[in-house]
Amino acid sequence: MIEGHEQDVKWLAEWLSDPANAEPSWMLQSNDRRASQRGVLAWHGDHIALELVRNALGPVGAGPLYVGRTNAALQLRLGPTRLGRVKASSLRGSLAALLWDELELRCAVPYTLDEVATTRLSNWMSQHLSVTIVPIGARSAISAIEAEVLRHLDPPLNLTKVAPSPGRKQLRALTQSSASETSLGHIVREPVVARPDEPLRVVVFRMAETGFTRMPVVENDSGKLVGMISLDDLLLARVRNLNEERHRERPLQLRFPFQSRRE
Repeated sequence: MIEGHEQDVKWLAEWLSDPANAEPSWMLQSNDRRASQRGVLAWHGDHIALELVRNALGPVGAGPLYVGRTNAALQLRLGPTRLGRVKASSLRGSLAALLWDELELRCAVPYTLDEVATTRLSNWMSQHLSVTIVPIGARSAISAIEAEVLRHLDPPLNLTKVAPSPGRKQLRALTQSSASETSLGHIVREPVVARPDEPLRVVVFRMAETGFTRMPVVENDSGKLVGMISLDDLLLARVRNLNEERHRERPLQLRFPFQSRRE
């Protein structure tokens, strides 16, 4: 908490959470004065964007989809040259994963969309997202203010400085994939998951087939997310199983009471 400014931060969070205060992102891209300011911003989605997020990650509230800070000029963050670099922005990387099939996105190199995909993602964001910006003069305070706003609003597409949730586990699994042409899109429509009762070898084979090294563990009947499993977890489990097998197969050293001793 920023000592002495609790009410100011609370007001700021309330103002950022109201979509009525947001402007279409394309307006800010064309406004040099606003785009050169530094501060905290909140991205809001229309009903199409909200439905996209809900279908992939589960229920979301009425607040912003993403909150961020701008230590660089907003013009650079909102401009089209940054939209192609899905690894450079948590928001753009998440949206690219969710829209991979719908927009037929492709990467020129890992984590960088090609020119056509960059234009498609940029256009989608301009059509369906709006942004609220609060300029902050004290540059050194922006990071702390952002953390407090995140604590108040808990936007679903933020992955850092927020509490863990099932939706974020699924989103992290998407954004930590290899960003190949098949992995990012199909995981949304046909999620690659592990089941609690599956043998280890089945999960290992699935990882080898899909290229994913982390998967959500989902119950068969209820579809409830019960955890995450990684390749490291599987390797450790295999080592433990091998040690147990060696222990069971170790020959016993028996000594009989009348066994003659060798001199």
